[in-house]
Amino acid sequence: MNIADLTPTSLLTSLEQLACAATEDACASALVSAAGLVQEAVLGGQSGDSFHGALSTCPQDLGMQMTAVLDRAVNFHLLASGGTLGLWLLPVVVNAGKALPSTIPLEARTMNGLKMSGCLLEQLGLSTAMAGGKRAGWTYILPALYSDEQIRNIDLGELIRLPHQARDVVRGARKAVSFDAGADRAGAAGVSLYYLPFVAFAPEGLPPTMPMGSAKTTTRMTQWATDTLQPMLADGFSVHVGHVPQPFSLALRVGQRLRTDVHLRELMQRVSAESGVAPNGLAALVAPYATKQTDGTFMVGVSLVSRLTKNVVATLSLPAESEGGEDEVAQVTHILKDMGMDCIQDFHAPITTIACQHCGNLQYALPNAQVAFDSMAKPSAENLH
Repeated sequence: MNIADLTPTSLLTSLEQLACAATEDACASALVSAAGLVQEAVLGGQSGDSFHGALSTCPQDLGMQMTAVLDRAVNFHLLASGGTLGLWLLPVVVNAGKALPSTIPLEARTMNGLKMSGCLLEQLGLSTAMAGGKRAGWTYILPALYSDEQIRNIDLGELIRLPHQARDVVRGARKAVSFDAGADRAGAAGVSLYYLPFVAFAPEGLPPTMPMGSAKTTTRMTQWATDTLQPMLADGFSVHVGHVPQPFSLALRVGQRLRTDVHLRELMQRVSAESGVAPNGLAALVAPYATKQTDGTFMVGVSLVSRLTKNVVATLSLPAESEGGEDEVAQVTHILKDMGMDCIQDFHAPITTIACQHCGNLQYALPNAQVAFDSMAKPSAENLH
């Protein structure tokens, strides 16, 4: 056994130290130390069976600490030089009328890739101008969009090795990175979530920080994706880019929110076009629904009623990733308000529902009459907006 191998004992010890940390500094130190053990095992060449076998021994009561350690191990690597390698993702949502592949190689004929790298370097504060005379950092982009499903299923070892391979490419020690994102499968038409992965090096004295939004980055990424998809889809698509890149584990949550935003707005525009009723002419009930299934998953339903005719105009359903669907309910309510809807009733506790025996569709609750039909009434309860 290699001295760098991860063992059940070393893993348990590091997780217990993290769980017992009494101060913020002690917690940060224990987290970095535990993540370093995981990274050293992968980079030291520990076999996959041995490595994953050690991870599988994590006690259930230390699951939260384990998740934090693995997130840190993927997101950032502290180097002996004092610098930091980070694995970042930029969410990109594509709304297309045709099915798209899991991996979309981005066009390489123009300078889009090079310009995008410069935009990200500037946005992360690692360019020469932003460094204030200090040593500048660099970014290395994987020039492809990878689907949400692919990114979530990539082997942990692949993700940990990627930043170090990128550094070797930048140094000229290797020609290209080796990145296996799994089998490429065609998805369904409609709203699809992708990510642009890239590695960023922050030298000593310039620690990684969460960036501010950049119109330049958003415009550049939109142009790059559009130039790539145009030959395949003509004009039957739209591209929506996240405002800021995020460290790997954080980007997964941000990407889901971006997809929900794009999907709901597209659905609402379709409802308005087909019904002839603008959002401010509708009342909505937004709630998580629990179906009689064994997987414990929830969905968020939106019931839309015309405030003029009192008829049900449409019912929409959205996937819920958060526990109980509370985050999605809050986001959907915010989006509907942003689209001009004044009468919204929301519930955060799940509503139990069943499928209709005749049509097979799930049954949805309808907004309170006070919300839907009395435009002069003021909200009298916490869940009325």
